[in-house]
Amino acid sequence: MAQSNNTINNITDYSASTISEETKQRAIAEARFMRGTAYWYIGSLWGAGIIYTNTSSLVNNYVIPASPGIDVIEFAIRDLEYAAKYLPKTQSDLGRVTCYSAYGMLSRLYLSMAGLTTSGVYDGTNAATDFNRGIRNEYYLNLAKQAALKVINESEAELVKPFSALFAANSINNNAESLFQLQWMQGTSDAVGGCANTMVRFFAWSTMVADTNAWGGATYCSWDLWKEFSNYEDKTLNRIVDDEIRRHYSVASYGETYTELNIKNGGYTYGITESAGSQGANIKKYVIGTNADNGFSQVNNAGINTYMLRLAEVYLNYTEASMGNNASTTDVAYFNLVRTRAGMPTKSTITYEDLRHERRVEFAFEGLYWYDLVSRAYYQQQEVINYMNNQERNASYYDSTTNTYQLSESYVAPGTGVAEATAKSLRLPIADTDQSKNPNLKPDSNGNIQTVAYEFGEKEVTAEELFN
Repeated sequence: MAQSNNTINNITDYSASTISEETKQRAIAEARFMRGTAYWYIGSLWGAGIIYTNTSSLVNNYVIPASPGIDVIEFAIRDLEYAAKYLPKTQSDLGRVTCYSAYGMLSRLYLSMAGLTTSGVYDGTNAATDFNRGIRNEYYLNLAKQAALKVINESEAELVKPFSALFAANSINNNAESLFQLQWMQGTSDAVGGCANTMVRFFAWSTMVADTNAWGGATYCSWDLWKEFSNYEDKTLNRIVDDEIRRHYSVASYGETYTELNIKNGGYTYGITESAGSQGANIKKYVIGTNADNGFSQVNNAGINTYMLRLAEVYLNYTEASMGNNASTTDVAYFNLVRTRAGMPTKSTITYEDLRHERRVEFAFEGLYWYDLVSRAYYQQQEVINYMNNQERNASYYDSTTNTYQLSESYVAPGTGVAEATAKSLRLPIADTDQSKNPNLKPDSNGNIQTVAYEFGEKEVTAEELFN
């Protein structure tokens, strides 16, 4: 937020007549897109946050109260609504966000706000207090649907096909499905690592699949996620399904061959080219091989972007908003587009469970699933807590005699060394250093901090301006 604030304020104060107001407005919109996105993460993770628009004013006056999470997310929505109105429809440069990036992000944020409020537009008085009420605010569900449709109907975005191309070295960066990616500067040598996108070294399990450093041997697919890929009881289809394509390109497991890795030696077969990792199911997404394989990655810098928002999510956001407070929906065309791209059978009717499962396997290891659960907990809190306590954590092991990934026979819920989830588990604790600097951030015995409502002015952009 600090960088966004400085950018916004510097542009606002810039008085040179050579820069048009339209150009300044567009640049401010891009900064507000970034700030709004950041504030959504803060509001979702901590359930509160300090909202500020002038960074320099906080340097000597940082002991101020936080605002409640709902205000943080409302602030984020206003930023993104401004971005949706003033960003261009097409990229000014490769990788830059557009108005459709903002609409896509709004489809996500409106779903959050639908769970945080009771009815109508948020005005400070209609925040939800019953987190097990089981229904969401129809006003924001409708906005989420409209925002998603703006992207679907008007943008040039399209699903990348086949699924394997989403994370292939030569097609991951700024592809047709990407609405927002973190843009990392590629390295040019072992000594010059660019902006150091280090994701590959944290996921890669061997120096045969990454340059020099590979620290991902102990980073692996959980048993709970493995089941959803490999042995999922699909109640809509009434059978066990195996999501082979998405599993193959998300998780490396025994016998899976990757021709794009270790090319000079004819490819890489997990568990055969080398011994399998101790857990037997390492993460494949974002692992694109060595420089000898792809021609550009460097030590500690894969040279690839990080997905933050892609069209597939907008399709599923639309489907969730369309389902609304109903138990199921037949509005499944976009949902099925995501599935058929992955080689999965279509469905004529889906439930929330179908959506939850689809989001998890489609975006595995992309940093979305926790936020899906948090958003659900705004109105189905106990259901989410029960779910977390039955995820079979610390439950798997790799049997090298049969080359299988298995559930331990000795497993007892919630798992060895796993604390029982409660409502407090849905928020991150505020760091001790922040609490010591700002006593306003010290939580009470229930883990809550005292917050002060943010004073919002009139909306700069109305729903009518965005959707009519």
